[in-house]
Amino acid sequence: GINAEYGYPNYIPNEQDVLRARVRSTGIEEAEFKFDNLEFRMLDVGGQRSERRKWIHCFDCVTAVIFCAGISEYDQTLREDETQNRIHESLLLFEEICNMAWFRETAFILFLNKIDLFKEKISRVDLSTCFAEYTGGPDFEAASNFMKNKFLEQNTSPHVIFTHFTCAISTENIAYVFSCVRETILKNILSDIF
Repeated sequence: GINAEYGYPNYIPNEQDVLRARVRSTGIEEAEFKFDNLEFRMLDVGGQRSERRKWIHCFDCVTAVIFCAGISEYDQTLREDETQNRIHESLLLFEEICNMAWFRETAFILFLNKIDLFKEKISRVDLSTCFAEYTGGPDFEAASNFMKNKFLEQNTSPHVIFTHFTCAISTENIAYVFSCVRETILKNILSDIF
């Protein structure tokens, strides 16, 4: 339920309130921030189908592409098309983006997000409801590796894809993942220079 504190005019959200807030991204949102003395300029290009045509001009000269997919959504459909499964749509989009000519040499960082929800859901909703070829049952390791491989199979380009299982509401997990992202970006920059 809704916390009664939200209705008060002097309410100040805490860290968990902010982490759990959901804002549907549309259009292109830009954020600049610093993490471990490295400045990031991140573009959120909105995952909705109607927004995709607006992305293309953002793809010039990127250092890395971070692709985020909610892997717990394997039994859900899109808001804008209730006939299309969300994880199948993510796989199609990932295939399209990671194989674009612009990104042949670009590092890809794949966030398989909502791993906490996925772990809980896999014990109740078999992954074979979405992928008939999946035979691992409710085993979390088998299911998460299967999902990782489904995404990696979409890549036909020569670039490397770094995969991380993430939980966006876990500050420790996100700090670790961004530390890994930072290292990936720095390695890419150094390899371009030398």
